[in-house]
Amino acid sequence: MDFLRFLRRAPKVAEPLSHVMLPAQRVAGALIKTGKWVVHQPTKQPGILTGVADFPIINVMLVNEVGEDYRPVTCTLADIRIAKLLEIPEKRRPTPIHGASLGYF
Repeated sequence: MDFLRFLRRAPKVAEPLSHVMLPAQRVAGALIKTGKWVVHQPTKQPGILTGVADFPIINVMLVNEVGEDYRPVTCTLADIRIAKLLEIPEKRRPTPIHGASLGYF
């Protein structure tokens, strides 16, 4: 009898996890996240967003026309915009379908 009562016992339910979600920071309507391709307006060079130092100050690694890392710069949000697909160097450019899913048009 004790054995059957053990089988009928309700399974333990895990306690729900809780976390705090902060609102995403935005650049011209697009989410800021590291690894995003941007164009540095003063130099007209493409680059990769490498981090947010002290918002709105951001770090960008500029790349040359071959796609190699060229020079790190620190700038403000007003100095950059999200890159278009054809502005990304060909060696590092995603396919059009994948690029569109990432927000590059």
